[in-house]
Amino acid sequence: MVLSTIYRQRRFGPGSPFARALGAEVRRQRRQRGLTQAELGAPLTRSYVSAVELGRTVPSVPALAHMAARLGTDPGHLLPSVTARGDAPGARRRSARVHASRDRHGAAPDAAGVPAPDLVGVNQG
Repeated sequence: MVLSTIYRQRRFGPGSPFARALGAEVRRQRRQRGLTQAELGAPLTRSYVSAVELGRTVPSVPALAHMAARLGTDPGHLLPSVTARGDAPGARRRSARVHASRDRHGAAPDAAGVPAPDLVGVNQG
């Protein structure tokens, strides 16, 4: 099942649990390092950093990388507390789709959606 962009925006966009969790982690690490929002964000505005921390906006990849560099960490280190709960886009969907698409013998389909043949006991020689 393909999720609509409206659903994804609601689930991972501004104000979503994902955005709030990401913002909380940015704020936690910023405070832990004793930085102000202005220091963390420069040249980004203090109000932008505030909006990220409050979950009102989701930072772009370059903005997230910039903030992570200022925090002395990797952008991925801002996400574990968010993605560990499976809130990452597609985290549950992907595994559910693979399991649901297996044929009655447990074989996963190939790229074209055709179940792989059962080669057990077939003479390959």
